Amino acid sequence: SLWRDEREKLDEMNITNDAIAMAREHLSQYDNVKFISFLDDRDITDNLDNYMDTVHFSQEINYYIYENIRVLK
Repeated sequence: SLWRDEREKLDEMNITNDAIAMAREHLSQYDNVKFISFLDDRDITDNLDNYMDTVHFSQEINYYIYENIRVLK
């Protein structure tokens, strides 16, 4: 994906992945917190048709993410 390519060039992908792992580990101790991330779903992030621009997902992908989060409640 453009987003992933840009971040890898700046070595931000490793920083982002580390921050996500740290947040997931820290927040997992709380019963009232669910940590959800779609950044590692390469079917979403690597398909350029899923983007409106270089960083924003299309309305369809946003709705898909919303629906997946909604059903977890």
